[in-house]
Parts: sequence; C-alpha cells; structure tokens
Amino acid sequence: MGGLIAKITHVMYVIMALLALVIIGLVVFYVQSKKRRRAKVEDVRVCPDLKRKDAQDFVRLESIRDNMIITENGTRFIGAVRCYGFDFYSANAPVRERTMMGYINFIASIKSPVTYRQYTKQTDLGPTKKMYKDTYEKLLEQLYSYTDEYAVMKEELENIREKDIVREKAVLDHLEELQKRIRSLAWREYHMRDEMAYLERVSSSDTTPERVEMYVFEWVYDESMFSHELSDEEIYKKAVQELRAVEHNMVFALGNAGIKAVRMKTGELIEAFRQHNNPVSSERFRMKDVANTSYYDDIIGSSCVSDMRAEVHGELAEEIAAKSAEILLSRAGNIRQMADGKQKKAV
Repeated sequence: MGGLIAKITHVMYVIMALLALVIIGLVVFYVQSKKRRRAKVEDVRVCPDLKRKDAQDFVRLESIRDNMIITENGTRFIGAVRCYGFDFYSANAPVRERTMMGYINFIASIKSPVTYRQYTKQTDLGPTKKMYKDTYEKLLEQLYSYTDEYAVMKEELENIREKDIVREKAVLDHLEELQKRIRSLAWREYHMRDEMAYLERVSSSDTTPERVEMYVFEWVYDESMFSHELSDEEIYKKAVQELRAVEHNMVFALGNAGIKAVRMKTGELIEAFRQHNNPVSSERFRMKDVANTSYYDDIIGSSCVSDMRAEVHGELAEEIAAKSAEILLSRAGNIRQMADGKQKKAV
C-alpha cells in the first residue's frame, strides 16, 4: 500500500512540474511578445536610434507598381479608386434621391475596411499649357509662311501687271485666297494667345485648388485562409485578383449613385503618396518634372565622401611632413652652427 501511495505521489510531482514548466513558458512567451510589440512601436517612433544602412529602410513600403502599393514584405497590397462627383444640392430631387440610395447600397456592399481620403492640390495645367504652346508655335510658323508668300506674290503682281492678263488673274485669285487664310490664322492666333493668358491666370497659386477624393482599400495575405502556403508569385496574382474585384464592385456601386469612379494608376498613387508626405515640394515639383530630370541618377551610392576625406588626409600628411622636415633641417642647422662656434672657441 505504501508503495502505491509513493507512486501516486511521484506522478503528482511530475504533473506539477510539467504544469510549472508550462506556466513558466507562457509567462516567458507573454513577456517576449510584449517586448516585440514595444520594439515595433519604437521602430516607428524612434527612427534616429536605428542603425539603418539605406534611406529605403525608413520607407514603410516596398514598391508602388501595377496600380498597387505593396508593403509589409509583400503581404499587404493597397489600391485606390478616385471619385469625380457633382454639385449635389443644385441637382433636382430625383437625382438627389438616386444618389442617396446609391450611397446606401455602396456602404452596404463594403465587406472589408475602406478608407475615405480627401485633400486639395494646385490645379496642374502643365500638359494643357504645353499642348497650347506647341499648337501656337505651329500656327505662328504657318502664319509667317503665308505672309511671306503673300509678299512674294504681291511683288510678282506688280511686275506682270498689264503684261500677262492670264497670269495676273491667277495671281490675284491666289492673293485673295492667301488673304482669307491670313485673316483666319490671325484670328486663331489672337484667340489662342488669349486662351494661353487665361491658362496662366488659372494655373497660378491664387486659383481655387483641385479637390481629390478617393477610397483606399487593401488585401492582406493570411496564410491561415489557405490550405497550403502560397509562393510570392501566387500571393501577387491573388492580390491583383482581389483588388480588381473590389475595384469593380466600388465602381459599379458608385456609378449607380451617379458618381464617376476610376482606379488610380501607378503614377497617380505615387503623386498622392508625395502629396501626403511632401505637401510643399509636391506642389512646386510635379512627378513628371522629377521623372524628366537626373534626380534618380544623382541620388546614388558613391564613395566621393570617403575619396575626398582620403585626399584631404593625404594633403594634410604631406603638409605635416614638409613642415616637420623644415623644422628638422632648421634644428640641424642650428646644431651645426653651435658646434662650429664651440670649435672656434676651442681653437
């Protein structure tokens, strides 16, 4: 009987030891996870203390391509739909009712978190102004050509007047046609000059800014939702399909509300990202201007700083060596003079 009790006691001790180990393991796991969460917060808030080797390490995304923002090590994909609305309160009652019911259906169709973002930016009329400028230059070139041709034909008319009636009539007809073209082009030139001046006024900083409204949605890869772990290519294809489905649902629902909505392209996402992080410089320098410069070629890894430091250290070493040699030679000369003086005294 005593042996049985001893065995039971031994088993209980083993079970208690195992429970103690499990509890200790849970406590350690909780403490470590809390430290990791705290480290993650510090990773976002205390950037100067981090040992980063590249400026890209500070950016919270991997890439913006294929109309998506990719982040969190290629597991989170973000897309956006830009909306173009209308003046709701100036519309008639049926249109307002349709819009309200459409938005109710749109909100009901949202199955995952969606962010509504709105901001203003200066109206970018750069492409339009360039188009007008190119057309205006071609128009002036054509106008000058007709003017020169008119002057040549008029001079020819003076030379053949009352000498060749047939040729004179043909020249007069051509001059009349040139006059019509010159008057038409002169009116177009005046009209385009006026429109270009208007574009300059509209594109100034005093004009009403453009309002940008968008719905931002995302898809995050969760391996627990799949029977097997997906490869990077499979995750990417799945993200494209999921974001495209959300896009189609949003565009359709907003269209029923009378709102035009389109998927934001890669360039628009980059511009929106710049507008959010660099609101001042993004207004002064458009993305197309940055893309047409050597911006990306200038900001590259280079050893110019270390080379310059090596050159400076080399020059300093040469100067120190030269001064040291000069001091040594001077001291050697003084010692020689002193020795010569002592020799003369001894003599």
